[in-house]
This record gives sequence, structure tokens and C-alpha cells, in this order.
Amino acid sequence: MRSSNGTVAARDISSVSSWCLDLTVANQDSDNISILLGNVDGTFQTAVDYAAGDGPYYVAIGDLDGDSTPDLAVANRWSDNISILLGNGDGTFQAAVDFGAGSRPESVALGDLNNDGILDLAVANNTSDNISILLGNADGTFQARINYAAGSGPISIALGDLDSDGELDLAVANRYSDTVSIFINTTPPPTTPIDSDRSSGGSCFVTAGAHGNAMPEWFAVLQQFCRTVWGGLSGR
Repeated sequence: MRSSNGTVAARDISSVSSWCLDLTVANQDSDNISILLGNVDGTFQTAVDYAAGDGPYYVAIGDLDGDSTPDLAVANRWSDNISILLGNGDGTFQAAVDFGAGSRPESVALGDLNNDGILDLAVANNTSDNISILLGNADGTFQARINYAAGSGPISIALGDLDSDGELDLAVANRYSDTVSIFINTTPPPTTPIDSDRSSGGSCFVTAGAHGNAMPEWFAVLQQFCRTVWGGLSGR
């Protein structure tokens, strides 16, 4: 690992070290991520690095290809894309495959946004003042992004059912406009039950009910610059 790291995520990503939390670290300066498998005593094994894009800053963890093993989605600040690293189930990962986002993606959240049982990507793009939605194909690949305008300087994104209709909505923290953008999901509800974790990963938000619970009690933004609420779903 090198200086100027981005975020770190803690989750069991290895069937070998079952019941132990492992660490995934985004290393912005060295253009890679570090995996530190956990030991039962709270210590960690030596870091193993995997190449990502240019300036990896944020990492989210979820099953992106339907094999019940954790995969990684990494937001790369300077290459304007998301690196997907599919997991092998033993704490190792395949080489990164990149998918385009907006300008300077700061964070990425994973969730089923269109009720097909597949995790999708929601990305906050800091300098293009928008968010990108990349729908998943169930095999770890994603469709071309669809952009929605947000406030000035989107920096953090979270998923949760904000209007109690069973759909995952989006909340986006905007650094320079001191606002939160709310995007209400208009996807029709599924006609048959879907057995999947509706959301995975997260951001600098905390939402209650983000895993499909019927009623989120509240959501908190962990940035001091977000003080007001600006709502509405903007055009593509």
C-alpha cells in the first residue's frame, strides 16, 4: 500500500478465512487495490495488490456475477471509470475490467435498481455534476452508463427505499452546492418474488432499510457540507 489511499472496506471475501473480516483498500497513488486477509486475532496477512484504473478512490463489495462469491467495484478518479474485479472465492481476484463512468467518479454503490435480481452500479461523478447508472448483466459485465444530473460536485451516493414503495432510491451528497439530491426510482415493481440482496456496498451515507426493508427510518449524510435537501429525478 502507498500514501494517499482512498477508502477501505471490511468484509469476509475469502472462504479460506471464514468468519474473519478481510480488508480491501483503494490506493489512489499506486493505481491499485490491496487485499489483506484477516486472521482470527484481529491481525491481517500481508497485502496482495491488484491493478485498477488511474486513481482508485472508492471500493464496493458485492456478488456481481451470481456465483455467490464477493466481487469488487472500484471507482477510479482520474481515468473516469469503474474497475470490476471478479472474485475467485478464496480471497484472490481476476484482472480488472473497466467500464466508463462520468468525470471523476468519487464513489460507487451496488444495488438491484431494475428488479431483475442482478446488482447494478450507481456512481457519483464529482466534476461532471451527475450520477451514472450501469445496469448489470449477471456475468460481471455492465451495460453502457445512463447519466442523471445532480447538484454541484457529487461526492457520495447511497441506496435505500426512501418512499416506501419497495424500490431502491438514490441519495447523493453534493459537495459544492451544499445539497443532497434525491432520485426516486420509477421502475415497475417485480411481478414475481426475487431472492437476492437488493443492495450491497455503500458510500459515505448511511440509510436505514437499504437491504430491501419496507421503511427506512432516516438517512444521515456523513459530510458536514451537506446541509439542505434538493430533490427530484433529473433528465439523462
